[in-house]
Amino acid sequence: MSTTTLRKNQKNQLNNSGINQQILRAFAGELAKDIHTQDDLAELSASLVKMTIEAALGAEMEHHLGYAKHEQNT
Repeated sequence: MSTTTLRKNQKNQLNNSGINQQILRAFAGELAKDIHTQDDLAELSASLVKMTIEAALGAEMEHHLGYAKHEQNT
């Protein structure tokens, strides 16, 4: 398989935001194993939203400050 074909295949696995759909599907499949009730699904959904927002805010702060959390500003 050529390098160009490999790159196209990798690109096809990414959606418009750059998220690798294959990895996301595998992750969702693992999480789904523990979902048995509607409450389980609601709790998982809320946790994922919370973690995503926290990660985004942390990345934004890191970008704004110019260094990572717990890193010394030199």
